[in-house]
Amino acid sequence: MSQAGLKFFPLDTVFDDKIKLVEAEFSHVGFVVVVKLLQKIYREEGYYCEWNDDVALLFASEVGASINVVSEIVKACIRRKLFDKTLYEEFGILTSAGIQKRFLSSTTRRVSVEIEKSYLLVDATQISKNVNIISGNVYKNEKNVDRKNEKKEINKEINKQQKEEAIPADSAVVAAVALYEKNICPITPLTYQKLCDWLKEVDISLIEYAIEEAVSQNKRTWSYIHAILNNQFNAGHKTKAEAEASRPPKKSAAGKYEFEKEEFDYASIEARALGRCTTEEENEKAKKVANAITETGNIGTEVT
Repeated sequence: MSQAGLKFFPLDTVFDDKIKLVEAEFSHVGFVVVVKLLQKIYREEGYYCEWNDDVALLFASEVGASINVVSEIVKACIRRKLFDKTLYEEFGILTSAGIQKRFLSSTTRRVSVEIEKSYLLVDATQISKNVNIISGNVYKNEKNVDRKNEKKEINKEINKQQKEEAIPADSAVVAAVALYEKNICPITPLTYQKLCDWLKEVDISLIEYAIEEAVSQNKRTWSYIHAILNNQFNAGHKTKAEAEASRPPKKSAAGKYEFEKEEFDYASIEARALGRCTTEEENEKAKKVANAITETGNIGTEVT
């Protein structure tokens, strides 16, 4: 029996817009998943691979990403026509005309190559004489009746799981990844997953706050950003505004704390000093200023 898959496959040095769009949508994680899927296709059957819930779970484990992230990337690949939508929906396989052309081009020296007729996307004129087209349509279609029903149940379960896990919107993920890569470094699959996990718990503005803090302290690492997020989350903060509101007063260049300034009625201060305060409001205001002078030691200091 002849070998089914390939030991190596051609990889373009310049990718087409389809792959670029997937990478733009999912950053480096999208690129890694696409290349790994191509490796799987060419390595196993040569021109397609089966894709179901179990296969997706094992694949996600191999690439170090969650099943949900991988599933979204595969959907994007189908939407961008990197994989044929009809064959995916009818037979649960990932393939394309381009993949099949490259496979056939790489196997012209083989004595015999078998291709399932139902999966074929290449024109008959492009098929060499060593290709044996086999037909298993009846068997495949009967199997797919059960497969489609099973797929519907799987999709329902995945959708239910996604709702329960409150998966963040793609726009928030993309924005967070772009912010991280702009200020820190190219994101890894592991960091990408951790960002997604944080977006289930906090607003993207808090992630922006953590990244800004890391940059200001010149500690551009995920561990530092994670520590900030963890501290803020434990303090009950989920937005940038809440985190900033909890900051202690800043020190000036002279080493003194800077407080918000307020205009004071110095006539009231003088009246209190001379025992001439006539209203409770004037008494309270003068007391406030006197306390501020006592704390700062500077008669010109204005505090709230």
